Amino acid sequence: MSKRIGLVVGREESFGVALLEQLNRAPGIAAEKALIGASTERPVSRYDVIIDRLSHQVPHYRQYLKAAALAGCQVINDPFWWSADDRFFALTLAARLGIPTLRTALLPQNAYGPGVDCQQDLGNLECPLGWGEVSRYIKYPAVLRSAACGGREQVVVQDLQGLWDAYNASGQQVTMLQQQVEPEAWVRGVCVGGDQVVLLETEGPQGGGRLHDDESWLAPSVRDEAVAATRRLSQALGYQLHAIEFVVVGGVPWLWDGQEPVPELGRELLGERLFDTLVGWVVDLAVAQARGPVRTIDAYRWSRLLDRS
Repeated sequence: MSKRIGLVVGREESFGVALLEQLNRAPGIAAEKALIGASTERPVSRYDVIIDRLSHQVPHYRQYLKAAALAGCQVINDPFWWSADDRFFALTLAARLGIPTLRTALLPQNAYGPGVDCQQDLGNLECPLGWGEVSRYIKYPAVLRSAACGGREQVVVQDLQGLWDAYNASGQQVTMLQQQVEPEAWVRGVCVGGDQVVLLETEGPQGGGRLHDDESWLAPSVRDEAVAATRRLSQALGYQLHAIEFVVVGGVPWLWDGQEPVPELGRELLGERLFDTLVGWVVDLAVAQARGPVRTIDAYRWSRLLDRS
């Protein structure tokens, strides 16, 4: 019987088409866009593997994928961990792993929803916040960014008053203040299976364009450090398809963003050679996982209590 692989994807046409075409050439593999409808409390997954490229934008898909994992499907990337991870955790983990990381401070929300009474519910919140201590650690100019996965919006602040102005406009977002640097280059490491890595030079946080077709633009020491850091953090976070963004300063790749579980993989972005390379890696990963014994739920304690016969 063929192993079934489903793809959850939106407008990312070039990657999705190429991936399904190559998967369906693999012996014993049947691949398609995953069909997701209503689910009961005892779901049976029609897929052995699901490659998820969209559940961060469609909450129904994320809940379905958790149920599919519970039913024995291998989901790339793990929807349980992806739901728990965030930018700040990835940065703190990277720092403890010895990866060069920009100075960063997590800030509390500026505003709260109607269910929170600021007088009664925020007794654990330091007030007033130690703005001076934060400023001395980060130094100015600095960048105020969202701590959540997703958006690339950022505000450059020149002093404490500028920080207050930007913070007061941040609403209910959880933000982090990060040192600003003048990068020699922006580098994105894309990692497949926790091991295979390609490096792209990009145009910075507001642009993802590929500027070169190979890695010859990078000094060997920078390339080696960026590849090693990409592998190390991807393995530590447990992502099978992941990207990490660095700024190169003083010949050192400093981590700027360690949480990108849906890296852009379009042909127009990567160019033919890198696109073909990454599609081939993802095909090999999905096929190996479809044929192998490991499943998403194996990472969780509650899986030992389940009847998986």
